[in-house]
Amino acid sequence: MRKRIIMIKYDSTANGYDELYRDEQWEKYDAARKTLLDKQLATLCDFGSGTLLFLEYIISTSLSQRVSYYVALELSHNMIVNSMKRAKKLGKRHLVDIVQADIENTPLRDSSCSIAVSYTVLDLVDNPKQALEEIKRTSSYAIVSLLKKAQRLKTTNLRIGTYIGETNKDVLFLL
Repeated sequence: MRKRIIMIKYDSTANGYDELYRDEQWEKYDAARKTLLDKQLATLCDFGSGTLLFLEYIISTSLSQRVSYYVALELSHNMIVNSMKRAKKLGKRHLVDIVQADIENTPLRDSSCSIAVSYTVLDLVDNPKQALEEIKRTSSYAIVSLLKKAQRLKTTNLRIGTYIGETNKDVLFLL
């Protein structure tokens, strides 16, 4: 039920998402950039990819030269529609596969991602532990962010990973 509510929420806000959250998202990406520079990025999997703002970010930096395949996993249909438009606008549609998927049960093979990113998604899922296991199962490394105010996760004793930085609203970890 919770997934359905979140999907409806993101479907309804998809067209205004970038305007509302671009700066906040890019702040997270900047906080993760140093760690990304040290990692293999050939196959990058974006868990909860939204409108592909992260793809736009890596294209605007030197990181894009190191990504040969980008897998975007997103639950919201309208976010996927906007993602397809963004990938085409950026001239990168040939490098991107966009998959409608639940990050707690992804269709990806074991170790199929060189690196995974998941920005402020674990706060939203029904089972954060299962989502983390899926991210770990499918990737060599991962960067995840959590809202600092995510009270629900604070009470789970969920072991996330190694602290790598933070923004005004989020904390970032390396798995």
